[in-house]
Amino acid sequence: MQKILKIFLITFVLVLFTDFILGSYLLKFTPKKIDPTVSHDIFDHNLKKSFKANLEWAPGRTYPYCTDKNSFRTFCDKMESEIKEFDIAFIGDSFTEGVGIKYEETFVGRIANKFNGMKIANLGVVSYSPSIYFTKLKFLLENGYKFKRVIIYFDISDIYDDNRKY
Repeated sequence: MQKILKIFLITFVLVLFTDFILGSYLLKFTPKKIDPTVSHDIFDHNLKKSFKANLEWAPGRTYPYCTDKNSFRTFCDKMESEIKEFDIAFIGDSFTEGVGIKYEETFVGRIANKFNGMKIANLGVVSYSPSIYFTKLKFLLENGYKFKRVIIYFDISDIYDDNRKY
């Protein structure tokens, strides 16, 4: 019985040691996740300014992701614009931002394509909630931004985010 216990313990220690060494070695080769968000002092987090990258949504599935100089998600060929007056602004969380898909396929991107002559801003960012919608809009208005219309897309997760995160 003691011999079996001794073999078991030695095997267990070797497996742990091997797992620790190989795990540490393999983790060095894990690609870094590209994050388009940055912390913000006023409204918790925002998108990075003039950001352009191919983001990975699922293993092997990437999509182009661009923001303009205002930190708003936009078409990659229009990311250099820095305007402060918009016809319509959309604000919401990940659905409004369009996480996981090309901007052209988001509902904001489709509306922008349909109404090409209008200036449309996508203010949506993952994990936003009503308190952030208010704070971000107030911040933008106080900093010279003008919106003729603002459309707020509430999400079922907004209540949780407001109560638990912010």
